[in-house]
Amino acid sequence: MAYFDRTEWMSKGSGRILKWIIRAGVSVGLIIWLLTSVDLERVGETITKMDIGWFLVAVAIKGIGIFSGILRWRIMLRGQDIELPLANLGGAYLIGRFFGSFLPSTIGLDAYRTYYAAVRSRKVARTIAVTVVEKVIGLFALSFLAFVALPFGFRMLNERAMWVMGIAICGPIIVAFLLLSRPSWFIGISSWLNRRGSKFSTSLARMSEAVARFGKQRGRLAVAVGLGFLIHGATSAMYLATAEAVGADVAPTEILFIGPLMIAATLVPISIAGIGVREATYVFFLSQVGVPQEQAVLLGFLGYLAGEVYSLLGGAVWALTPAARPEDGYGLMEVVSRAANWMKRGNKAGEELNG
Repeated sequence: MAYFDRTEWMSKGSGRILKWIIRAGVSVGLIIWLLTSVDLERVGETITKMDIGWFLVAVAIKGIGIFSGILRWRIMLRGQDIELPLANLGGAYLIGRFFGSFLPSTIGLDAYRTYYAAVRSRKVARTIAVTVVEKVIGLFALSFLAFVALPFGFRMLNERAMWVMGIAICGPIIVAFLLLSRPSWFIGISSWLNRRGSKFSTSLARMSEAVARFGKQRGRLAVAVGLGFLIHGATSAMYLATAEAVGADVAPTEILFIGPLMIAATLVPISIAGIGVREATYVFFLSQVGVPQEQAVLLGFLGYLAGEVYSLLGGAVWALTPAARPEDGYGLMEVVSRAANWMKRGNKAGEELNG
């Protein structure tokens, strides 16, 4: 394995720290704004009356989504002739969630599990392709769920806003569907863009070439898409349980309308693990239908806590289960940093691993 250039890694550290500070500032700022906007005494009353049973249901629903993610990862890896034990993949997935608790979007999860599979299988380009295809599938599933749930949001947004949102959602649905079904089209488009010096061509080529690696495995991709619906659907359904836990008087269909929009908002890398963004999203939409801000904040925060149960479990897995770690001597932060860099460089990562 190639020598890890600690000096280079440290030289980039100041930029990483600055970005982390900015994102942490966004999360802290949103939390402070939310706390100053609500009646803390009423928040305390809501907590004391909270139904713990419904919160445990939320944890269980989130677990279904996480297991679906692990299963999809294994199915996609098998499509690239990578066989790894399901238990070890599950451990690596949970470790990735643990690290993701301190990073924006899904960077920690994607980086760690990609690195893990790359080191264990010695097939870096293929593991990166799997991660890229999963992101395309996730985009399609999340956008489709948001589109289907759109009619449930008429009490929260005016007609014009609904039309704009519907048109905007159609874009990623169409692009992701075409990428999954006709990757060769996008390979040609990326080549055309590359000849004209477009930087967008690199990302487009990477996505289309990653999908093309699965060749005629349409059945496998269809199963992965189905699991994508289950992953994001479970996250949305989890908030049905947290709404019951805090006693929020809101229609289940309206919670399902907000769910995909909340997920999309937390995927934007402007905060740490979506903290603050998640709660603010629920406050914004639920305030339109008369739900008290205190309940809306707790409804969103309980969803975060339900997911953190599994993230904390990932920390324990890292400490106690060597089989869920890559076979090298690097610390967790270095592992995620290397994987993130590999994912950006594409096939050159394979040369580094075997160098």
